[in-house]
Amino acid sequence: GLMPIIQTNPPARFYFTLSYLYHELHLCGDEERHFCSGLLAMFQAIQHAGTAHSKLKDSKYFVDMPMRQHPTETLRMWEEFTNEKGDSLDDSDVMDFVHRTFDVPGSDLEVVDLACSELPTAYLAKVKHQEFKDLATAIHNKWRNLARRTAPAVAENPERYTLMSLPYPFIIPGGRFREVYYWDTYWIILGLLHSGLNELARGMISNLIELVRRYGFVPNGARTYYAYRSQPPLLCEMVCKYAQMVDDATSIREWLPWLEKEYSFWMTGNRVVTLHVDGETHTLNRYYADTEEPRPEGWREDLVIASSIKTEQGARQLWRDVATVAESGVDFSARWFEDRKTLATCIATQIIPVDLNSFLAKFESNMVSLLSKYDPDNKESINKFADAFQRRKKSIEAILYCPKMKTWCDTKIGDSPSSYQRMPYQYLSNYFPLWAECYINQEHADAAAQLLPETKLFQAGGMTSSEETTGQQWDFPNGWPNQQYLIVEGLRKLSNNVNCQCQTFAGDLAKKIACAWTYGTYLGFTRGKHKGGFYEKYDVTTPGKRGDGGEYEIQEGFGWTNGVALHFIHLYGHELNHNDAMALWVEDDK
Repeated sequence: GLMPIIQTNPPARFYFTLSYLYHELHLCGDEERHFCSGLLAMFQAIQHAGTAHSKLKDSKYFVDMPMRQHPTETLRMWEEFTNEKGDSLDDSDVMDFVHRTFDVPGSDLEVVDLACSELPTAYLAKVKHQEFKDLATAIHNKWRNLARRTAPAVAENPERYTLMSLPYPFIIPGGRFREVYYWDTYWIILGLLHSGLNELARGMISNLIELVRRYGFVPNGARTYYAYRSQPPLLCEMVCKYAQMVDDATSIREWLPWLEKEYSFWMTGNRVVTLHVDGETHTLNRYYADTEEPRPEGWREDLVIASSIKTEQGARQLWRDVATVAESGVDFSARWFEDRKTLATCIATQIIPVDLNSFLAKFESNMVSLLSKYDPDNKESINKFADAFQRRKKSIEAILYCPKMKTWCDTKIGDSPSSYQRMPYQYLSNYFPLWAECYINQEHADAAAQLLPETKLFQAGGMTSSEETTGQQWDFPNGWPNQQYLIVEGLRKLSNNVNCQCQTFAGDLAKKIACAWTYGTYLGFTRGKHKGGFYEKYDVTTPGKRGDGGEYEIQEGFGWTNGVALHFIHLYGHELNHNDAMALWVEDDK
C-alpha cells in the first residue's frame, strides 16, 4: 500500500505530486488511487483559492505549511468539509479550512541561538576604513537572524511536512527561502569561514552529505518537492574551501566517498550529453529535471506559463524545461528561451550550459586534489578524475568555445549526435571557465578577460547576468553576488597565472568589480528607503538599488550576499573607502 512508501520515501511523502507518483509506482489499488486523487484535488482547490489571498499568492507559501494531522486524517476532514459545503463552497471557505488544518510556514524550523562572537581580529585588521569594518560586523551579526535547525517533529512525523530533516544547524538564505538551498550554501559557508564559525560550516557540509547519502545527490533545496532536481554541483568546492581554511582531515576523509557518489549522479542518465564530431567523442552535461509536472512551489505560475501551449505533450515538455531551469539556479533568464524573450519558449533541456560544465570541471580537478592529499593510495579514483578533467577541457574547447564571440557560449543540442549550434549571446556565465580553469588555450582565456569590460555586462555596480531585458530576475539590469564572486575569482586566477599575457589587467579588473559590488552592498545597507537590509540581488546600473523582476518579490537576508561581501572585504578591505562608494550614489527612490 501507499502508507509505507510515504513513511520511508521522502519524495513520495510529498502529497501534492502523488498523482504523478501513483503513475510511476504503478499503485493500482482503489484505496491508493482515492488517496492520491483526493489530496491532489485538495491541493489544487487550495492553490486556486489562494490566488486572491495576500500570502498564498506565492504558490510556495502553501506547500511550506505543515499539516496538523496525518495526511489521511487531513483528507478525511477535507472531504467531510467539502461535502458539507456542497455547491456553496467558495474561496473564503477554503482559506478557513487551511487555517484550521495547516500551520504557518516556518513552524517546522527552530531558531538557533548562535554563539557568534566578534569578527576575528585578523579579518578586521585587513580593513582600512571604519565604515567597512562596520559593514563587515553588521553582516557577521546577521548570521544570528538566519540560523535555524529542523524542528524535532519533522523527524517524528515526516508525513506531515515537506521539510527534509537535517542533523545539524544551518543558515537559511532568508525571506521565502526558509530552508537550505544547495548552491547558496557554498557562499554562505564562505562567509561563515571568514566569520570564524567553522563548526557551523562543517555542519552545513555534513547536512548536504547526508542528503547525498539519502538520495544519491543533493536536491535543489531541503524540501521533498525539490527531490526530482538538483542545483549546480558545488559540494566538492565547499569541501575544498573548508579544507583550505580548517584543519579537519577526519571529516574530509569521511566525505570523500559521498562526493564520488554525487559525481556519479551527474555522469549518468539524461544529464549526460554525448556528441560525435570530427571523429572525436565529446561528453558534456546539461541540467535535466526528472519531472513533467508543474513545480509544486510554482504551481499556479507554471499553469499560466503553459496556458498558450496547445497539446498536453507540449505542456509537459515545457514544465520539464521550466523545472530544469530551476535546477540551474538561474531561474529565469533569456539564456533558456528560444526567442530570448518569453518563458513559454523555454528549451533548457536542449542546452549544454557553460556554467554547469565549468562546475563539473572544477569538481573533477578538486577531486584530484582532495584524493591526492587525503586518500593518496586511491590511485584509481585519482586517475579517473584527472582523465575526466582533461577530457572535459578538450570538449569545452571543441563544443562550447565560440571564436566569433571570443568566449565560451551555451550550445543547443541538434537533431543528431553530431549536430549542435552555439548560442552567440553575452551572459556572465560564459566566463566561468576562467574560474574553473577548464580551458586549453591561454590566448582564449586572455581574450575573454579583455572582452569582459567592453560588454554591456559591465556596469557601475558590478556585473549584470545578461544583456537582455526581459523582466526576468537573472537578466539585465540585475547582478547576483554569487556570479560576481565567480568572475572575480576567475580574474584573480588569471592575474596569478605566469602564462597569462594580461596579468595586471586581470588583477585590476577583479579589484574593480569586487569593489564596485561591495560599494553597492554598502550603499544599499546605509542609504535609501530600503537601508538596513542585505538583498539577494541588486540593480548594478544604480549602485545600492535593490534588484527587481521574476516571479516573486525581492528577498532580504541574505545568505550568499553576506558571504560574498565578507569575502570581498577580506580581499580588498585595504582599498575600500567611503568616498569612492559615495561617488557612485545617486539619490532617488531606491
